[in-house]
Amino acid sequence: MIEMVIAISITTIIFGLGLTTYQNFSKKQAVEQVALNLKADLRLTKDKALSGQKPDGWCSGEGERLTGWKLNLTSLGYTIFPACSNGSDGVTIKTVSFPTGVTSSITAQILFKVLSQGVDNSYTIVLGDASGNSQTIRVNSSGLID
Repeated sequence: MIEMVIAISITTIIFGLGLTTYQNFSKKQAVEQVALNLKADLRLTKDKALSGQKPDGWCSGEGERLTGWKLNLTSLGYTIFPACSNGSDGVTIKTVSFPTGVTSSITAQILFKVLSQGVDNSYTIVLGDASGNSQTIRVNSSGLID
């Protein structure tokens, strides 16, 4: 009988440790996946600006031109849209919400200028959660994403 109680106790302890490790791993993976997705979408925004691509019928008035593509980053997600020389922002082509518990350290409108003119500023974005898991993404003034 005592052997059985000891075996059940050891099994319970091992199960508890395994569950905690799995939960921490899942949280870390969530932050890493958000960082990978954000990097991919930063590159998408950059590529649209490099190619000068603009939505049909948008920014086509007299004297208007496409100035770039923006990724509007908030603490809980981001949107991607074109920017016109008249100051208007085009229709949002993508909206992403971060998973619950994952946040961005900064809020910013990152403007990738058309035809290889770079970015309006340098940015360091830290994505993280309450458990201390974090990933850092840097965008320099020439538009390099790392």
